[in-house]
Amino acid sequence: MIIGLFQSSVSAVTVTKSYKYDWNTVWEYSTNYHDHQYAWIPSWSRYDSYSEYPVGSGWNYGRYEIINYYSRGY
Repeated sequence: MIIGLFQSSVSAVTVTKSYKYDWNTVWEYSTNYHDHQYAWIPSWSRYDSYSEYPVGSGWNYGRYEIINYYSRGY
């Protein structure tokens, strides 16, 4: 009886899964990009789209979260 061990090699890449930023409502520009979340996905995956959600605010800014989506990824 012969038992073979097979190891598949899948190439992966690191992508930005999500992040947050602040939109300055007085000067109208984005700043303070933070809270980046990363994911390992197969290298054959491709960027598909993103969603943007308000997650907070202050007297002169709105905070938003961006979530990126990848085809054939996670």
